[in-house]
Amino acid sequence: MSDPTAQQTPSLSIREATPSDLPSLQPLVQKAYRGDASRKGWTTEADLVAGQRIDAPGLLSKINAPLGAVLLAFPAGSDEPVACCEVVCRDDSRQVAYFGLFAVDPERQGGGLGKIVLQKAEQYVKDTWGAARMEMTVIWIREELIAWYERRGYSRTGEKRPFPYGEPENGLPLRDDLYFDVLVKDLQRPTDANFITQAAAVEFPSPIDYAPIQQACGRNGGFRDGLLFTCEGQHGGVGMVRNQVLKCVRYAMHAGAAIVVPSMSKRNPKDISDIETIYEAPLEYLFDRNAFVKHLTAACPGMHIYDTKDEFPHYSDRDPHNLTLVGDQFEPNHPPEGIQHPREWRQFFDGWLDGQGVQVSREKPVHVRIDQAFLEYPVQDDGRAFANEYGKILSFRHETRDLAARVLLEMRNKFNLQIDPSRPINPDTYYGAHLRLEKDAVEAWTPEDGWRFSNMKDQFQEQFTNLARFPGLNVVYVASGNLTIVELFRQELARRVEVDSSSIDSPGPYKGRKITVVTKHDLLPDKTVIDSLPFDQQALVDFLVMFRASAFMGVAHSSFPWNVALRRHELSSYESIANEGTDLLRDELSVIMGKRSDYHHIDPFATGLWP
Repeated sequence: MSDPTAQQTPSLSIREATPSDLPSLQPLVQKAYRGDASRKGWTTEADLVAGQRIDAPGLLSKINAPLGAVLLAFPAGSDEPVACCEVVCRDDSRQVAYFGLFAVDPERQGGGLGKIVLQKAEQYVKDTWGAARMEMTVIWIREELIAWYERRGYSRTGEKRPFPYGEPENGLPLRDDLYFDVLVKDLQRPTDANFITQAAAVEFPSPIDYAPIQQACGRNGGFRDGLLFTCEGQHGGVGMVRNQVLKCVRYAMHAGAAIVVPSMSKRNPKDISDIETIYEAPLEYLFDRNAFVKHLTAACPGMHIYDTKDEFPHYSDRDPHNLTLVGDQFEPNHPPEGIQHPREWRQFFDGWLDGQGVQVSREKPVHVRIDQAFLEYPVQDDGRAFANEYGKILSFRHETRDLAARVLLEMRNKFNLQIDPSRPINPDTYYGAHLRLEKDAVEAWTPEDGWRFSNMKDQFQEQFTNLARFPGLNVVYVASGNLTIVELFRQELARRVEVDSSSIDSPGPYKGRKITVVTKHDLLPDKTVIDSLPFDQQALVDFLVMFRASAFMGVAHSSFPWNVALRRHELSSYESIANEGTDLLRDELSVIMGKRSDYHHIDPFATGLWP
């Protein structure tokens, strides 16, 4: 513990309690929490719990705790405490502290004493243990007290902890439905510059773990000289291009081949539905090339990676055959869930090479071009750990990560959201809505052909219904390539809020809520930067912001929301993806809206898309 020398304020001194303070400490706590005396203050739990708040042995153990302290507050010139609290270092890293046993003399409440004690407690845990976060628990029904803490920067995590029924030394509950809500506060709110640095550096939802990839890479039978794979012209939206690149690399692992850094086709800027163009773009058009090479080299040390095919040893002496194949070429009639024998792919491939009349050798290399197939690889075949980590070999472009961090910063500052840039997801901050109603989507999946959610009203309705489940999320971040659609969404949501708020007899779910709809264009100070980016690079910013939303929803006929929801699912307490309702994917973090009957068909994103 620190030196118990009193810390001074103009009217209050605060010091650590010692065992000799017990006679005055216990009555203070009892008076603040229990009985009619507590009703003189502005908040009490007298109607919830009777009996004693804590017994003398319990108080003594808190005073003597090796990584804890009870802080006492005294009016200037007095030796009688008027407030107290407990602080405890909660984890081995000393990053998290706990605040509890908060008591202010009921006759002195409302004068700012509680605020001073809380501030001193926060400073104490930072100075003593270097704590970065403060945690507390409050009985769920004490909304006025929770609101007081929220005004001082605390936020509900969504975690609930049981009330200590059957422990009379801590009180006699008067209700059978009590539990604690957990609240937290970041004690080291970073500067704007540090916020951007931290947020841009986060690999969602955690840094890559190479071990599962190394294990899979090591069971391929070995890499061989003279075999080169290329993955050129991958096309589609960000989610599909990302998955195509990952598949191509996975097939190269199976084959024991070297690869050339993959490339892609640029979308037609004049017609975003035209994704198969002749305009080739390098990997860094969407992804961080250096990070890709670094991660893949570490994850699969035997695989050689080249910038161009001409760098491959003896490439000019290669076998003259122009060899091209697709990933499911050896199992063309596979079920929708993907090829059934992925671990035999190398055996099939070697047999196919023999059938082409070519032999792999260092002096006469073989070049195989992998063409694009569709969601044919069963991504869970290598195990959940591999599936969770493998996609992290592809990080998005640095400038888009920086822009996403700036979007988060603007939301934090503009709406006073408790966004910790070092955390993958912050509770009670913002809602993420992906609206897939752009020109290419509406033309490809028409309502007349059975695609219910290509109807704007139906897609909006699902989002509004889901948003109503989260009364604490009043900032809605929308991702869409059509800003007219966003404006219609904003107007309809505002209309519903107005209708619910004006209804007296049957108030709806939006009554009294002040909801703001925003996009990256609304939030970024310099709009010329985001506006200068092509369609798919702008989408990267939305990807990164949606990853970190407190709640997220999208449609099932787009790879974007599936990518987001499956990546977020790594943080879910559920193993499977459909757990909290009839939607195609629904966990505590994300929803892919609707049932199978709401779609003409469902592409196998759930089984064929790496998170």
